[in-house]
Amino acid sequence: MPKYSPLASELLRRGEASIQMSFDQVGDLVGGLPPSAFEHREWWSNPRKDTPSTHTHAIAGWIEAGYRVLRVDMNARTVRFESDCQATSTPDRHAKAIENGERANPQPESTLDDQCGVGRLTPPGFVRDGEWVLDGGKTKFQLERCGDSCNALYAFIGNGQVKYIGKTKKTLRQRMSQYQNPGPTQSTNIRINDLIRQAISNGATIEIYALPDNGRFSYGGFHLNIAAGLEDDLIAKIQPEWNAR
Repeated sequence: MPKYSPLASELLRRGEASIQMSFDQVGDLVGGLPPSAFEHREWWSNPRKDTPSTHTHAIAGWIEAGYRVLRVDMNARTVRFESDCQATSTPDRHAKAIENGERANPQPESTLDDQCGVGRLTPPGFVRDGEWVLDGGKTKFQLERCGDSCNALYAFIGNGQVKYIGKTKKTLRQRMSQYQNPGPTQSTNIRINDLIRQAISNGATIEIYALPDNGRFSYGGFHLNIAAGLEDDLIAKIQPEWNAR
């Protein structure tokens, strides 16, 4: 039996539309959680359907039971699973929450899929353009089609969550090269390189999304740099974990 199958069995046994558990409760079911579950939020991320192998614990633990992680509180060490089937109606769920002494509309520390989900990048027009991998223990980027684009916005996505947003006047390939091979005084590049390497080492998939400047925006005959105009607002609203505050 896979290590995390007992979690799936417990979720199916309870059968509720929304189930909150402590990290310790999950650990007791599966014989203990790894340190990354307590240290890295992405461990609790819902895996992408087209890359299921990167999060085997999630597949066997909650996806197999028809649940997804709705929110996780790293400070309180609690996780809330929600059934994909929504077996209980919203009024019933609110009544049950009140009955159990919970708030009917809790304000979570973070809503993984809503606040930081990659779906937030869809309206502006971001497209997936590559990913980061480890090659001999070192980070290495792979781009598909936007590598020569200048004045672009880019984002790093960790298992469906927006982890970092940036902009570049250089080509996207040149900017990724700086993260891949940071100079000794490039503190931001060094920090992001370390975060990428740690995330991949802990089982995360780090994808690269890009919003190239198509040159169609202008005002009074002057070209508008879409990357410069959007970056601050995107960071303020999405609050990516890796963007320095």
